[in-house]
This record gives sequence, structure tokens and C-alpha cells, in this order.
Amino acid sequence: MQGETLRKLSLLLIAALITTFAWTAPPPPAEAAVQTRVTAAVSLSTAYARILADTNAARAAAGLPVLKADPALNTIAQSCSETQARNNAMAHCTGYHTRYPKGWTWAAENVAAGYSYDKVVAAWLNSPGHRANILKVGATHLGIGYAVSATGKTYFTQNFASYPASVRR
Repeated sequence: MQGETLRKLSLLLIAALITTFAWTAPPPPAEAAVQTRVTAAVSLSTAYARILADTNAARAAAGLPVLKADPALNTIAQSCSETQARNNAMAHCTGYHTRYPKGWTWAAENVAAGYSYDKVVAAWLNSPGHRANILKVGATHLGIGYAVSATGKTYFTQNFASYPASVRR
């Protein structure tokens, strides 16, 4: 009987120690969580390629021609994403279309924050206004921006344009 009591006490002591260590273990520092998110960021070229591919796949599925990646629009979109990341706030870029190369007949912008690069187009497609921009009949060119804030939050921008065939781009 004494052996059985000793065994039960030992088990209770072990359970108490395990519970104590489980409750008193310090949480990871907040800086580590931010660093993990920032480290998980992908290169601009990887994000651009995926966003362009996903956007054009949605257009192709809707029977629309693919959008041409446009370096000038990329520069505008990238600037917008970097501004959002610097301010740590999602916002449309005021007057983005005034910086477009001349000759466009339609311009639109999509912005998003907090998504991964491989999920952002799906999120835009689930929003009627953003979806309308992606699937705009007559849209011809696309610029893409991607930036990560100091806190690890992602910011994305798509700048769309329609250029008539007579305007060489």
C-alpha cells in the first residue's frame, strides 16, 4: 500500500511540474513574430509573376485577352505599395492615373493589404469592384506593386489601363 501511495504522489508531482512549466513558459517576443513575417516575404519578381499569372488566368477563364505587364505602370503601382507600407495603412494613390503614360482611355486601381502574394488576386476576385477591374473588357495593360511594412504587413497595388491599338506601348 505504501508503494502505491508513493507512486500516486510521484505522478501527482510530475503532473504539477508539467502544468507549472506549461503555464509559466514565456511567450515568444513580439519582435520574433514580426521578424518571421518579414522573413517570409517574397521577392518582387516572384510576387509580380504570380499576381500577373493569376490575374491573366482569371481573364482567360472569362474569355478575355491577357493584360500586358507594363514597366511604367509597375513603377506607379510599386510607388503606391511602398507609400502604403511606409504609412502602414492601405489607401488608394491619389492621382495615380495622372502619372500614366499618355494615350490611355481607361484607368483603375486595386489595392489590398494583409494577404499573401499567392492569395491576393483571389481576394480581389471575391470583391465585386475589384473583380470588375480585373475583368474589364478592353483593359490592355497592368502594373503591379508589392511592399512589406516594417511591421510585416503586406501591401499590394494593381494599376490597370486601356490603350488603343493606335497607341504603341
